[in-house]
Amino acid sequence: MLETVRGDTSMLRLEALLQGRYGKGLVLRQIVDAEKIRQIDCWGGEFALIEGDLHIPLRMNDNVLGTAVIPKATDLSIRSQGDIAELVKLVLEPQLYNKHLETKFVNLEQMLKNETHLAEVLNGQNFFNESSFEIIETEENHDRQELLTSFVHLSSRNSELQLKAANVIHEITGNWAFLPFADVADQIHEINDLMDMGSVTLFIKDIEALTRPQQILVEEYIKLKELKERPLILVGSSLSTESILASQKIPEGLKQGLLACNLDVERLPMTHQRLKEVLELMLIRSF
Repeated sequence: MLETVRGDTSMLRLEALLQGRYGKGLVLRQIVDAEKIRQIDCWGGEFALIEGDLHIPLRMNDNVLGTAVIPKATDLSIRSQGDIAELVKLVLEPQLYNKHLETKFVNLEQMLKNETHLAEVLNGQNFFNESSFEIIETEENHDRQELLTSFVHLSSRNSELQLKAANVIHEITGNWAFLPFADVADQIHEINDLMDMGSVTLFIKDIEALTRPQQILVEEYIKLKELKERPLILVGSSLSTESILASQKIPEGLKQGLLACNLDVERLPMTHQRLKEVLELMLIRSF
């Protein structure tokens, strides 16, 4: 699972930031040493200096996803160790957890294929097709920054935090307008209506509040391959992973989109500059 993030743009930017700011490298380990995890938990659970290296467990929703190691970290202050741990977790944990979920989906899909009677119960519907939501490599454009995605789910129980993150993401994109989806919904009836809006940021306050046709339209939109000169759709919600999967109000394909590009806003730094820095690491393509 860690192989999927090595070489990823956000990973490369994280490595560059750690090297430039702290003069440190970064190693990802998928095999988890239970004894080291116990030592880290004794430190408080977020990180620990063990045999001269800074060990940062990558965990989400009770799943241990791996360990990030900063070699030769004895010269770092406790504050710097904490700052590095926070940054590494913010960038890597959501990506690794999404890969973890994708693996579970694939395994469940295989199980459904092997269990004919389950497929009959589901009336032949396969809810776990491989997601079409992916990072698409496009031609390099050195004149401007380019987003890695045109759809982001901003998850938080606090709607003000969702809106703050949405505004900062809009700021770093350079899009020409930030619009509530509700204000333009009457003008959007098909994919071409969305595409014709060009480089704008659309904010959906509640995905469950959309009509079914609107949800299906968003579901179709996030499957499109081309990323350039098209709207960025930001969706705010208080839904957990479990709530999304259990929701009867969200189409199955849209659920995959929400999970594939989920950003836990409550775990982000809330000062403007640090928030902007982290979001640029996670969302902007590095040329």
